[in-house]
Amino acid sequence: MKPNVYVETSIFSALVARATNNLIAAARQQVTRIWWQNDADHYSLFASDVVQMEAREGDPEMAKLRLEYIASIPRLSSTGEAERIADSLLTAGILPVKARTDALHLGIATIHSMDFVLSWNCRHLANGLIYRRIARHLSEIGYTA
Repeated sequence: MKPNVYVETSIFSALVARATNNLIAAARQQVTRIWWQNDADHYSLFASDVVQMEAREGDPEMAKLRLEYIASIPRLSSTGEAERIADSLLTAGILPVKARTDALHLGIATIHSMDFVLSWNCRHLANGLIYRRIARHLSEIGYTA
């Protein structure tokens, strides 16, 4: 059985982004494209209605390309339970209030029992220090991270 992976918006952005001189961004783009081409089939990939909403923002040409990738994988819905989890992460101060969408990604991934969240968002989602706090909080409110 393949692990379930919630693919957050930053991955789709990296897949379609134009070439850049920023070495870190260029490396992320290259790694993401190679992973998508060579390794993505080893996982059951999922996005969400929130990912789709975020992907629509910005440059229309890039948005169209992001949405094409998103259309190729199943989408998970946000629910009241996911919103409650997101709000609890904000109330506990684990994520800042301005990061509600990031908290909602975590809520959706949690209620749909995703094994992994794939993200280049190192500020809030792919941050080892914050992840430990998120995992502990989810456990305290009855979920596993």
